[in-house]
Amino acid sequence: MSTAKYSPIDHPPGPTRLAEVLAALSFATDLGTGKSMGHAIRACYLGMDLAHELGLSTAEQADLYYSFLLMHSGCTSLSLALTPLIKGDELAAIGDVTLRDDTRTLEMLGWLRRNVSPDAPLPTRVLNLLQALLHSQDTGDVRGVCEVAFRVAQRLDMPPGVQNAVRHYLERWDGKGPFGLRGSAIPLNARLLHLALKVEACHTAFGRHEAEAMILEHKGRIFDPEMVDSFLSVARKPALWETLAQQDPWQVVLDLEPDSPNRYIEEARLDNVTLAAADFVDLKSPFTVGHSRETARFAEAIARRMGLPAADITTVFRAALVHDLGHVTLPGNILHPQHPLSEVDKERLRLHPYYTERILSRVPAFAAVAAIA
Repeated sequence: MSTAKYSPIDHPPGPTRLAEVLAALSFATDLGTGKSMGHAIRACYLGMDLAHELGLSTAEQADLYYSFLLMHSGCTSLSLALTPLIKGDELAAIGDVTLRDDTRTLEMLGWLRRNVSPDAPLPTRVLNLLQALLHSQDTGDVRGVCEVAFRVAQRLDMPPGVQNAVRHYLERWDGKGPFGLRGSAIPLNARLLHLALKVEACHTAFGRHEAEAMILEHKGRIFDPEMVDSFLSVARKPALWETLAQQDPWQVVLDLEPDSPNRYIEEARLDNVTLAAADFVDLKSPFTVGHSRETARFAEAIARRMGLPAADITTVFRAALVHDLGHVTLPGNILHPQHPLSEVDKERLRLHPYYTERILSRVPAFAAVAAIA
């Protein structure tokens, strides 16, 4: 087949930083947890400042840094589990529950009231609330989130310290977390992840003083008491909050990356990243498991049949793997509606390729992928 009219794809030269790749993908996991893009990197900024205060070694800080960028990589499994339970916008529900103590009955009743089928007729809503209440004590969904994040870290060949941190980042100091670890049995970096992500979420929603009040309230319950004291010491620095308030702290956080053997990612591992991203997206729905891999298989076969250069075939393959990355921005009731979509919801559905491009274009190595996907 002739390729005379084919324009080769531009491929940026130079090594690719792992921090850039993981930070970009963290934007997808932010949206998949009902938060704004930048949640994970802002939490990373807070956590790295605390790590200095605690005197963590360079290797420990490197593990912590990458853990922040990967911590929510199991979020689509929670979205999948909550969609039939919430019967509404499960992303809003996930963002809301981050700000709650799930061991307090009154808080969780309020969460259910706000999030379960809020627009349904009263009889239907009462039935849905009762079903959700019966399910709400099950911690298996949260364990599943942590296990998926653990497996993503494994697939990307991250160090054991990263794998362990993302597996246990939702544990509680009082032992009431998903795996029941208590106190110092929880890995140090996992304790730090949990504190910083909660502080960031609360700060974004309510402000600095509410965030500080929140960690004091949960000192010795959710959070390590000594870590809370150390954070409050760090929090006295105005510069901490000024940087956190920046609209886009991307470069600030990239500059915080510690020295590490993992600082650069070789070309072959980029395939592992896009494969992991494909599976992450496809977990969003029971109807899409394996969809992105199959799309990539067909796209690669077509590109080979067209006689494209090897580098361009790789780009097409990767673009096909991540073409639905923007689906993480959509709640299940839009992806699989039970009723005709409103015009607003149709517009949200149409916008998902925009988010795909916006996330991927942060990484020079994925510039060509972003343009196609």
